[in-house]
Amino acid sequence: MQNNEAKSLILSMIDSIEPDKNLSKLISLLHSLSEDTLKDILELLKKVLFSDSRSNLQKLQAVRALRSLMQSQIPNIISFTHKKIIKKVPELIIFQSECKGFDLWLSALQDSDNSAFKIIIIMLQCIENWGEIYAKDARGKETKYSTVYRSLKLKDIEFPPSFFLKSCDFNEKNVTKRDLHRVRKLCKEFVKSINNDCKEKTLGLKKILNSYKKVLEKEISEQMGMSQKNKELIEFVLNQIEEARKMFTKWKSAGFVPLSARNEVKFVELVEDPFPKVLPMNDSFSDFDSGVDFQDFFLDCEKICNEHGFCPSHCKESGELVKVKEELVDSKELLNTYKIDLKNMQEKYIILLDDKEIFEAKAKELGQNIQELEKCLKKTKSMLYTISSENSSLVKENEALKYQNSVYKINIDQMDKMNRESEEEINKLKKTLEHIENGNVLLLYSNQTLKFELEKTKTNELALIEIIKDLKKKNSIDFTNKIPSFIYIKPKNLGTQPFYTMSDSESERPSICDEEIKQIPNTTYKLGRRSKSRTERTFLNIPTNPDIEKIDLINGE
Repeated sequence: MQNNEAKSLILSMIDSIEPDKNLSKLISLLHSLSEDTLKDILELLKKVLFSDSRSNLQKLQAVRALRSLMQSQIPNIISFTHKKIIKKVPELIIFQSECKGFDLWLSALQDSDNSAFKIIIIMLQCIENWGEIYAKDARGKETKYSTVYRSLKLKDIEFPPSFFLKSCDFNEKNVTKRDLHRVRKLCKEFVKSINNDCKEKTLGLKKILNSYKKVLEKEISEQMGMSQKNKELIEFVLNQIEEARKMFTKWKSAGFVPLSARNEVKFVELVEDPFPKVLPMNDSFSDFDSGVDFQDFFLDCEKICNEHGFCPSHCKESGELVKVKEELVDSKELLNTYKIDLKNMQEKYIILLDDKEIFEAKAKELGQNIQELEKCLKKTKSMLYTISSENSSLVKENEALKYQNSVYKINIDQMDKMNRESEEEINKLKKTLEHIENGNVLLLYSNQTLKFELEKTKTNELALIEIIKDLKKKNSIDFTNKIPSFIYIKPKNLGTQPFYTMSDSESERPSICDEEIKQIPNTTYKLGRRSKSRTERTFLNIPTNPDIEKIDLINGE
């Protein structure tokens, strides 16, 4: 419930609906809000601040809300602002190239709406405050708050006093000294613009100077617990502002024409050291001697002389009285000379103080730069040492790789040589194998021929036996029907020609062993199948010659 209420309050404040009331309610709810709600609120403020569609008034309310949220010092708010917002703040307030001194302020004053001017003033106050409070993080490193603050100081942008556009505690010595020094600096710039006849710039600075005057008069009247010393310092600065305004009135009454005698109102008369340790006696009575009327003193002397019976003519003609008059005039002139010299010395002293502050700031920056350069130099040396050591190790590895490469080349050459030798041996073995295979085929052909001759011989024997039996029975032989004719097959035609026997039984035919048939190339044989053309299938694939020589065993043809 509180989270939704906080979001509605921030939206109402941005839309300028009772902004002060809603802001006070939002601050009272901050410590009870969740982390996500705080991030949502800050994200909304970020979008409003850096949006082109939002008005300057809405951005001003967002700046006020962001300043109040940062004053709560809640870690989540500080962290989110550090990460997401502070780096983009210069883009919000710096919108022109020339922004040195009071130029940034004066450019914002030219707008009819004062919201842009207030955004710049409040944002510069916040940057300065955050840059001093959150300059270092927990690790001792420089934060973005300090970086942005330092970058704006390097651009010579004038920072406003802490009491401008808000109340401030003047019992704090540092704030008083720095703020009044900035008021004095504005007076100096104001008088300088009058002497340079810069009308527009002078009118803009006059508005700021009048605002300073109102705030200082209000603070000196309301703060009852202010120390007497701080009160005197503020009164002194108010007198300086009044003298500067008188100078402007004189310039305005003259029609803003260049002042003919600029030494009539000198800058030294209105800017003195606002923090003197011990004021000189002549400066303490500088206002007293100007109020003394010496002419009345001499008239009183004449009156006294007449009352006591002296003639006024005797008093006028008295040499001692004339001498006293001359000495008084000389003393007054000498006193004025001393006063002018003292103020000139004070002016030079102020200039020296300004130069001292500038030089101290530059010396501090130079010291920081020297420290950063030393750190960079150490890092560079360590990197160079690391690179050199890595380079030496890489050189050694390169040499080792070169040696390994040479060894690999030698091994590759040896392997190539061995490969060539092995290929030659393989070729020789292939040729030998071919010869062996050819010899094996010839041996198989010879073996089959011998088996065939053996079968033929057995068949002839059986035929002869039958013939002999018939001869015994009949005592006559019929060679036409009994004697078979045999065909002699040469080895090259052995595998394709059939042979025949006298017996029709399959068991009397010459048989070839199955293992022997398998060893003959280009043959196919199936076990367990016997037929009349068994021998014909055995030598089916062997090339044949149609001119087969037939030999008759009986007739010898």
